Amino acid sequence: MRINFVYMRPTPVLYFGAIGPYEESISRAWNTMLAWLEAHNLRRATPKGFGIIHDHCGSIAPPLRRYDACVELLPGFSPDPSSGIVRKVTPSGAYAQVNLKGWSSGQKPTHW
Repeated sequence: MRINFVYMRPTPVLYFGAIGPYEESISRAWNTMLAWLEAHNLRRATPKGFGIIHDHCGSIAPPLRRYDACVELLPGFSPDPSSGIVRKVTPSGAYAQVNLKGWSSGQKPTHW
């Protein structure tokens, strides 16, 4: 697995946050986000999606770890608080990046 470091500017996104062991929360967050995008015919219109891991595995117990599945916000996208899809602006800064391609709803990526 190749890890790069990238600098991201503040980015308006829609996101779904999940809490729990990353092995479960990542799948739950993306399954929810992808199902919502499909239901609103927005999946193909989404330019970029990315996940944000908020907690270091060595410092936070698995049940408390936070993960956000994010998609860039485009005109016409609206938050859907009833489904847990909300809006925020990601903070600028340096981020570790691992590219995962071909992950569709119901599938796990080949690498964690």
